[in-house]
Amino acid sequence: MKKILATLIVLLIVNTGYAQSKYNEGFNNGYKNGYCQDQSIGCIPPISPIAPIPKIGENLDSYKDGYNRGFKMGLEARITKKEKESSNSRKTYKTSKPEFIDYVSKPNFDLLLKIAQIEAETEPLRRKVYKEVYKIIVDAFNNGDYNKVIKLGINTIEFTKFYSDELYYFLGVSYYMTEKKLIAESYLRKASNLGNFKSEIMLGIIKKERGKIKISLTAGYEKTFDSEENNFYGGIILDTPLAYSKKWGILGEFLYSNNGPVILSRTNLSENLSSFYVNLSGYKKVSDKVKILGGLYSSFNFERESTNFGFVTGLKLDISNRIYIQGKFLKKFYEGYAFLDGNEIEINYPNNTVQIGIGFNLN
Repeated sequence: MKKILATLIVLLIVNTGYAQSKYNEGFNNGYKNGYCQDQSIGCIPPISPIAPIPKIGENLDSYKDGYNRGFKMGLEARITKKEKESSNSRKTYKTSKPEFIDYVSKPNFDLLLKIAQIEAETEPLRRKVYKEVYKIIVDAFNNGDYNKVIKLGINTIEFTKFYSDELYYFLGVSYYMTEKKLIAESYLRKASNLGNFKSEIMLGIIKKERGKIKISLTAGYEKTFDSEENNFYGGIILDTPLAYSKKWGILGEFLYSNNGPVILSRTNLSENLSSFYVNLSGYKKVSDKVKILGGLYSSFNFERESTNFGFVTGLKLDISNRIYIQGKFLKKFYEGYAFLDGNEIEINYPNNTVQIGIGFNLN
């Protein structure tokens, strides 16, 4: 009995790692492509079967070996299916005798009884497997190996048919730490429904993070390629992560700059026009400290009643939890008109501008 238990535990753990191997990934893709080989664009491949154990000469870490094996099996599966369909279509049609049917489907009670009997007989073994693997899951969770917790946890529930509020809690936290908050919330709610208090705390954290706005102050240097003037800016930034995401968000910037000089067309006048910038950028967090920005900006001058619009892109680098530096490139694509002595005139804002600044997070 102990040998069987140990074997089942080893198989469960090995299968967890093996399911994610390159060989398995290649097999799944190869099976689908093989099944749809030389078929129309609308070919829908079936779900690929469990990848077989690599043959002698094949490597578990080889995507190519898995792909070739899967492609061959997928192609054979389609040919076999096509032959069966062709064989069935050639059978002579015979009318059947009328039969009164008073139900749509009849359950196979013998089969259901057999399944229930097997489950009852294997329950002690499955319970022991659950307890042993659960210990491994706890160790992985305490060591911060969240991917291992997810793989073992899902396989354990599927194989043993046992679960607990703690296991659901471990899965919820692990999905949260791997940036899959929708799935995390689902498992945390399951744990909460079973009376797990810690899951309520995590659900509260997720709720607070949803749409939380971070406020920061920023100041920096602005350089326009159309002049040799040194300009400075300062302002406030609102950072709003998208719901359930630490990777994506929106950055709203409200800046004041002594932007200049600009040339007033049809005159020889050149003057510094202080401007208010409004930048609206989407961002993606590519690491714990770096964000890539991209969006639109608009610049206003209230004295001349003028405005211009453009694209903005850049990087934001967190030096610490409070301090960051940011670099942006602004490209003008539209400018309006200004007024001089009551007359409407064209105004030439800088076409290309670089802003480099430092910021301080207030919360």
